[in-house]
Amino acid sequence: MKSFVRIVVGIALVAALGVAAFLHFTRGMTDVVQAFFEAVRRNDPVAAHELLSQDFKANTSADELSAFLLASGLTKVVSAAFPERRVDTARGVLRGAVTTSTGATIPLEITLVKEADAWRIQAITKGDAGVRAAVAATPAALSAPFGKEPPPRTEQVRLAKQALHDFGVAVNAGDMTHFRDTASGVWRRQLAREDFESAFGAAYGMGIDFTDVAAMTPEVLPAKALGANGELVVVALFPTEPSALRVEPTFVAEDGAWKLSGFDLRTE
Repeated sequence: MKSFVRIVVGIALVAALGVAAFLHFTRGMTDVVQAFFEAVRRNDPVAAHELLSQDFKANTSADELSAFLLASGLTKVVSAAFPERRVDTARGVLRGAVTTSTGATIPLEITLVKEADAWRIQAITKGDAGVRAAVAATPAALSAPFGKEPPPRTEQVRLAKQALHDFGVAVNAGDMTHFRDTASGVWRRQLAREDFESAFGAAYGMGIDFTDVAAMTPEVLPAKALGANGELVVVALFPTEPSALRVEPTFVAEDGAWKLSGFDLRTE
């Protein structure tokens, strides 16, 4: 086993890996959102409409969209910041806030999908303001079919450790083939091996054995529910020093198993 000191010293370099993967997978998403709000601000509905997904257009009329933007104060957006970003296969989510010409800050979550190899806006969700009643949680069905509810915490721990281990095996080999081979079919169809190399190859030569990190016991923040498209996002904090390594693998149910469909890691 490589020295744990090497892991401790080198773990700060994981930030560079996280940035490289982050920029690769979110490329173009923020550009589309910025272009959308610029078109709205200059009152160009045709240009704004072109940046919406087919599903968005089919379910929301131009009048309904205009009414929502006006009521939400989103017609005069001058800047946007989305520090929280996630992309899984052909779907991405941006979470952050926009600032309007009046100085108002409005929290938003924007979902995008890939259509004809281009990002398009699938949904815009404005953060709640004011007072609202809490909604009681509904107990999950004890016998829910596989892939319809999150697995137990112990399984989520195992999945996170396995994902990091498989990533470490690929890093040690200097080739992302193994890591890609463990991914879901939908992720492999979306991204070629070269895309994995571009996103994660920054880890080569860092001197970090991620398989050693994967052998640690992480603190897992278990998912309580699946995402809108049935995806399972596991958040695992591995006890590296001086900063914990945060690993966020995303899985989809495929052929009776949870298969990797997204992967992010960074230092806390």
